[in-house]
Amino acid sequence: MIARNAAMPARYFSFVLSYTDELGLPRRPLMRAAGLTRAQVAIPDALLPLSRFDALVKAVNAATGRTDLGFELGERVTYRLHDKLGDALEHCRDVDQALRLCSRYFPSITPSYLMEYHRGPRLASVRFRPTVAMPWRWTTSKTRTSAD
Repeated sequence: MIARNAAMPARYFSFVLSYTDELGLPRRPLMRAAGLTRAQVAIPDALLPLSRFDALVKAVNAATGRTDLGFELGERVTYRLHDKLGDALEHCRDVDQALRLCSRYFPSITPSYLMEYHRGPRLASVRFRPTVAMPWRWTTSKTRTSAD
């Protein structure tokens, strides 16, 4: 595992907070629960601890009673969210060129993951790997069996 900072750009925190605005949730208690200040999320490229993002997600889940909001947020992510990399992606000739560019500069999206892209003559693969230890609840799923 490559050792990197367990951090995410502040633009992703702002993205989540913008969505909570649409849900009618007040920002202040969510930010307080995540240990965030307005100044911290004001600079899109500022790196904030991954633990704060986890705390923000937990606060949003608690405030809404839902754990599926990540799916809705995922549908809203566009290349523009990724700052200069998004601008570069807009000018790619095809998906192959876009995936090569994205995999090379993926640390600008989140330094906590690597994106690997390999293209063969018939198949291509994309793989994401964490470069830091991930919070327990991000890496496991709890399933129920008949014995539970």
